[in-house]
Amino acid sequence: MIPLTISIDDVNPSKGYRILGEQTEKWLRSLHDDYGCKFSLFVPSCYHGKYPLSQHKEWVKELASIDWISLAAHGHFHMTSDSKRFGECEFYEIQTVEGSMKRMWEMWAEWHECEIIPSGWRTPGWLCSKHSMDSIQHGYGLEFDDGKNIEFRIKYAAIHYDHNQGLKWNIPTFFGHDGIQQTNIGIHNVSEKHPNGMIMLTSHIAGNHNHNVWNEDNYNQLRGSIEFLLQNEQITFNTLNELV
Repeated sequence: MIPLTISIDDVNPSKGYRILGEQTEKWLRSLHDDYGCKFSLFVPSCYHGKYPLSQHKEWVKELASIDWISLAAHGHFHMTSDSKRFGECEFYEIQTVEGSMKRMWEMWAEWHECEIIPSGWRTPGWLCSKHSMDSIQHGYGLEFDDGKNIEFRIKYAAIHYDHNQGLKWNIPTFFGHDGIQQTNIGIHNVSEKHPNGMIMLTSHIAGNHNHNVWNEDNYNQLRGSIEFLLQNEQITFNTLNELV
């Protein structure tokens, strides 16, 4: 059997990115109902400084309640202070342990407010500094104002081959970058645990920085790809969290 995973980046509470109540929700439900697809959603905890999860708890909890969806961390702001140099590579701009640990604490505080601890990670903008990587995979035992002391730890990272720049992660790492709009889909992450590898499809919920976004054309292309794969391979559908 070959696991097939579908992940969606930049999901956040803003219009066009929130999935719930939008056309994207209908597409995802159709893919699940018709084929059994599951989805890993990578969610910034305060997208562009405007949408802190703590102010959208019900949205987070409703997404988390869907049993064929898993929520994963995708940085905090998903933006930088110098976009001309760093784009939205939040954890590449941060080059110190202190800076990246502070940003991670801010991220975990937002998730704590929603009573959810995500297991997965994808770096915003794909690029990451060495010090940020160390902070991302570092465990955090944090005490909050409500008196709770909670341990937060990232259990896996989903990484783009070309942008990892030789970083050596100490947590399970999935490499892959095939898009939902592609027709040439490859096998990735062959390992002892997954001897047949996996099909790892990535996408962005919206935006204009590439063509790998959720629209009607890409949705239909993905349906065609799934039907082809089911006819020619033995496929199981999984979230990334299920494959760790």
